[in-house]
Amino acid sequence: MKITERLNMHRFSLLLVTFLLSTVPVIYGQTKYMVDIPVTQQDSRIHVTLMYQEKNDAFGMMTQDYRITVTNNTTDKLKVYIDYGARLVCGAEKSHKLGPLGDGITIAPSQTVGKPYGSDGIGSAVRLTAGACPGESWKQMGEDEKGSALYSMISTVYYRIVKIENISEKERSAAEAKKQKAEAELRKKAEAEQKQKAAAEERERLQRENTTKTAQNTAVSERTAMSTAGSVGSSNAPAANLSEKVKVNGEYVQVYRENGVPYVRRADGSTHQTTETAFNQISKISNAAKSTSSIAQQQELHQQQIAAQQAEYQRKAAADKLYAQQRDEIITQGVSEMANLIGGIMQYNRAEKERQQAIAERRAEAERQRQHELYMMQTNRRDAFAILPATDIPLVSKEKASNLYFFIYAHNDLSSEYGASAYVSNVFEVGKYRDGTRAYTAKVKNEIENLTPYSEVLHGYYYTYDEAANTRNNLIRALKSTGMRVEEVQYKGKPGQHSPEEIKGAPQPTFGTVISDENIQSVAVPEEKVKKQVEKSNYGTLIK
Repeated sequence: MKITERLNMHRFSLLLVTFLLSTVPVIYGQTKYMVDIPVTQQDSRIHVTLMYQEKNDAFGMMTQDYRITVTNNTTDKLKVYIDYGARLVCGAEKSHKLGPLGDGITIAPSQTVGKPYGSDGIGSAVRLTAGACPGESWKQMGEDEKGSALYSMISTVYYRIVKIENISEKERSAAEAKKQKAEAELRKKAEAEQKQKAAAEERERLQRENTTKTAQNTAVSERTAMSTAGSVGSSNAPAANLSEKVKVNGEYVQVYRENGVPYVRRADGSTHQTTETAFNQISKISNAAKSTSSIAQQQELHQQQIAAQQAEYQRKAAADKLYAQQRDEIITQGVSEMANLIGGIMQYNRAEKERQQAIAERRAEAERQRQHELYMMQTNRRDAFAILPATDIPLVSKEKASNLYFFIYAHNDLSSEYGASAYVSNVFEVGKYRDGTRAYTAKVKNEIENLTPYSEVLHGYYYTYDEAANTRNNLIRALKSTGMRVEEVQYKGKPGQHSPEEIKGAPQPTFGTVISDENIQSVAVPEEKVKKQVEKSNYGTLIK
């Protein structure tokens, strides 16, 4: 084989290795953070978020995932039915329903839920690849369009609220109906007991009245008998033997027997013995009068009883009417008061519920705003450092420039809302020594290891001082705009050995006192400095 052909083969091998090394990030892939896609909120009771991320697989092919999350903004338990999906650039569409089998999903107050599972997704996200587009549509696309579709398959995402059911409201309505039914049963039972009590009191009253009437009738009978006895009795004649008064010869007389002897008693009370014939005649007339008097008395007593019964009936009817009126008034008033009470309670509960819901919505909105600001702040911090990767100092054999410029940065947890801090060094030079070599990366990293409390990153390289300084200043401004505390540190660097003309024309750093090689190890380390696990790298053997 000719020498020229061998050199060409060596050059091809070197180019192939260089190409493979340059494509390592693509082969191993890179995942973008899942970010929110702004969507219009269709119902204030819930907050819908559509998120999206891209991934490169092991062969450099990009896949795209998207997912939906729903937050309950209310203090009630809701069941939400939502259709959502994505339209692809090739015209295809992927649609889904929230919840297993599209039957909705129940969300507790202030809870956030996502898609529980999916046969066409990974976890809770929907994954799209190049095969998501229909075959015929894919064949009709040009090569440029296919490449665009691979790296931007999703054209738009959307969602639609089908229905929202308030489960808590249904439970409250059922509980309220149950409560009202129980109260109605209690009122019905109380009314029945009241009626039974009133009936018992009425029976007792009638019994007392009947007892009183019997006593009154007995007293009337006794008074009548006493009056009759008084009209025929005398101090000289036994009242039990006196006959009825009869009028004989213009004078009222009575007859009686005493020891079998007939006597006559005059109106003035005087008495005298009479004949049997006179006695018999007067007795006959007296008996006839007595019979007539008894019938009259009985009629009079009956009339009195009828009048008393009528009076009692009228009194009872008036009492029953008054009782019915009073009862109706009490029931009407009670029902009205209860209705007013229930209405007032319901109105108060409704107002209180609306107030609590408004407070919860304001708090939820404030928290969402805070979380969004925190997310944007964290994203901006990561992006600020992501575009400034770590760099090693190149060997002279790979980079011929005389002077290269670097600066150093270090930071703690970027997700901290208030405690994030960073350190940024001055711009320093790494130049060539007189023997044509340049300082090794390992030596510089050993010198800057204790420059900050965190893991230091060497960033560069730049061919001019101004270019490096502009990048450094932009980093500091970006970090401060996200609320990070930025401290500046100094490092001398590894200047080359130049001629006097080069030294005179070179720009000078303006970031404070330069730290010399002698005092690098005595730089003060903050108290929060933790012991760092420094990974020792094997940089291989230098091929001369």
